[in-house]
Amino acid sequence: PPPVSALTTADHAAIHGVIQKQIDALKADDYAAAYAVVSPSFKALYPSVDTFARLMRTRYTQLIKPKTIVFGTVTQTAQGPVQRVFLTAADGKPYVANYSMQKQPDESWLISGCTVARDNNSSPI
Repeated sequence: PPPVSALTTADHAAIHGVIQKQIDALKADDYAAAYAVVSPSFKALYPSVDTFARLMRTRYTQLIKPKTIVFGTVTQTAQGPVQRVFLTAADGKPYVANYSMQKQPDESWLISGCTVARDNNSSPI
């Protein structure tokens, strides 16, 4: 794999912007807009807006209408940066989402995956 390079301030801003755009789209039930910011490798697994919407509604309900979101740290991994996002779901419970980010050939950032877990360690926001 290519060497992991440090993220610039612009990279951090772009990553935050892409994740915020997806969260805003999900809040508005705009699955097409939320799907527009996922990477080609993710789209290969979920080839339509419908399959993506079904995935979100079944496995990622915490991301659909969070009450609060706070961006945490970015961790560099062999697969690329992972942005931690602390959120309070619509049910009032705290979660942490780890967004895997992928830089595209045009230098833009897209979401290549996400894991969500209950956040039992952080203080509630």
